[in-house]
Amino acid sequence: MTHYSLSEIRALCIKAARGAGFSWGLAEEAGAIAFWLESQGLQGATAIARYLTVATQEKLRLPNSKSPSWAWDDGYVCGLQAASYLSDLGVIALEDGGKSVDKITMPVLMIPACQRISNMCGEAICVNWQGATFLIESNKIVHGGSSIYTPKISQVQISLGRENFQADLARHIVPPPVVDWDLLFKLESKTYVPESERSRQSGAGEAASS
Repeated sequence: MTHYSLSEIRALCIKAARGAGFSWGLAEEAGAIAFWLESQGLQGATAIARYLTVATQEKLRLPNSKSPSWAWDDGYVCGLQAASYLSDLGVIALEDGGKSVDKITMPVLMIPACQRISNMCGEAICVNWQGATFLIESNKIVHGGSSIYTPKISQVQISLGRENFQADLARHIVPPPVVDWDLLFKLESKTYVPESERSRQSGAGEAASS
């Protein structure tokens, strides 16, 4: 079984996102989130691979700033865009103690933003959706559940404090999912520049045999 370093995973996720048609800014964000999740014992590569699977099959929506839940009547909110939006809003997003986000793809992508907010406000943050729970503090993350990497979630609850952490769910050990490396490498390959006669003459690509 091949093992990849955090830097290799970040670079692969950036290129895969670019291959899926994402801008450099969003691709860099995807790589940074994958790196962070992997560094915390979560499967960032799995999260990005499953997210990109949905993103390349259907049109995802930006968070709806006019809706309290960021949701739209049609379509799912892009988890990567929601992570950036949450990070930009910071503590303001959790005014009145919490936030409900509806119809979102791969909500685990928002966990790094939640830890940044926890660092800012000095309080623990709980994030829950059906089959997944997170307790996020400045120096640690406790998590559990069988649907951490489920691509589409109907509702996510983000709340300040520890009260909503589902400790029983966190104690439930679930085998980690298999990473779809093939998908990531397939998308990465779309960023390659095709070999041409000019590139061969300039020394790029495979050397000509004598």
